[in-house]
Amino acid sequence: MEDRLRNVIAEILDMHPDEVTPDMVRRECAAWDSMNHLRIITAVEHEFGVTLAMDEIERVQTPAELQRMIDDHLAKQGGRTTGAGSVGPASRQSIP
Repeated sequence: MEDRLRNVIAEILDMHPDEVTPDMVRRECAAWDSMNHLRIITAVEHEFGVTLAMDEIERVQTPAELQRMIDDHLAKQGGRTTGAGSVGPASRQSIP
């Protein structure tokens, strides 16, 4: 999981980034309620420059699933994925 995603989730859920694991399950995390879920999605869309469809938003249950969706969207936007923290903000620029 990319550090940017880990930090976004940690900030919204008021957790230390080390507590955010790829397999952390939404329904088992009291802080990850429906309002914070929408806050996470909004922050992710802004941070990574992607737009998730409603069915994708509803399906997200773990940070790993969210990372895969981000990677899928970035790949469609130009063949890039986030990998494991290998991409910085410049990755959102279009490739000529």
